[in-house]
Amino acid sequence: MTKRAVILHGTDGIPGELRWEVWLKKQLEDSGYEVFYPQLPDCHTPNLATYDAFLRESGWDFTDNVVIGHSSGATTLLHLLGQDWFPKLKAAVLVGAFLNESKLKAESWYEAGQFDDLFVEEFEPALIREGAEKLYFVHGDDDPFCDYDLAREFCEQVDGTFVSVPGGGHIGVDANIAELPLLRNVLALDGVLTGKVEGGAREPIVWVDEENNVLGPIERGYAKKSGERYRMTRVIIEDERGNTLIQKRTMTKDSYPGCWDNSTAGHVTWGESYEDAVRREIGEELGLPDAEPKQLFSYYSEVVDPIGAVLNEWGMVYHVTIAHDTEFAMQEEELSGLRWVTPEELGEIVAEGEVTEGLRQIYQRYFEKKAGEHVSISTKEEV
Repeated sequence: MTKRAVILHGTDGIPGELRWEVWLKKQLEDSGYEVFYPQLPDCHTPNLATYDAFLRESGWDFTDNVVIGHSSGATTLLHLLGQDWFPKLKAAVLVGAFLNESKLKAESWYEAGQFDDLFVEEFEPALIREGAEKLYFVHGDDDPFCDYDLAREFCEQVDGTFVSVPGGGHIGVDANIAELPLLRNVLALDGVLTGKVEGGAREPIVWVDEENNVLGPIERGYAKKSGERYRMTRVIIEDERGNTLIQKRTMTKDSYPGCWDNSTAGHVTWGESYEDAVRREIGEELGLPDAEPKQLFSYYSEVVDPIGAVLNEWGMVYHVTIAHDTEFAMQEEELSGLRWVTPEELGEIVAEGEVTEGLRQIYQRYFEKKAGEHVSISTKEEV
């Protein structure tokens, strides 16, 4: 079956004008899609009835398509999702979506009546939700024309995924954005696009609020620069003798390079639960895919590491017991060493200070509690 996709440009737009649209078209084509990227008629004064008729008469089969709309093209897409003639989509991607013109009237370029035929209906969340298998809202956090908070609220109403673009403005000509890598990675994780999901600073991880509620995906590197909160997993591995396994981080890590850390630790990738992430990390870092982690407790910490990374994490801690002579397949790009230590030795290592905040948290919350001791470790913590 042929995979199809459509890109709908915005007001006064021309196919090929926006660099990110051309880039996304290439991403779709590389994933095996045939792409329809039409010039919409009379787009200075976008008209839903005109656009509706144009698309119906285009001869394009919209069934199970991926459709991307920008600006008034996104508004058009919202309209189409509620129309009886329009088939259900595989995915709808709404970039800088206009939900109303409340912020436009103060703009010097605004023409009275220019959008009278665009905002002609209230969008019904239930119809929108049913119109596509997956919905994505992509929004600049400083969009001057389309309200960021209103877009996030509507995205929640339709059970969509919200992709924030820091400093992206309206993601239009003035923004001059060449690529939307976070969107590409999220679409790849969800199976909309093919290809490898980028790791490192561009890895899409789970962005959360102060109560650990999911806000959407966020790039790992941006989270650690901006101080946005995210989810982490950490594992305590102990043997039958009461020793615990700790790992030495490589010098190339983007936080706490060269420091001692928990047995395993890792970010929760977008689309994963805590349990999904912890099982993946144990398999990747230690080569133990069949380990059975048991959940212990959660924590929240805020810290700036020695190289300036801002680490505001909601962590979930798990426990695994294994034999002392277990053979590990160490992930060398992540770890430079593994070591079994007694609780006393671990205390000495923590006191020396060359450890991650996560290891300090676990030493205080787990090992000191087991020993009936308490040593004050300064950190902000909520459970």
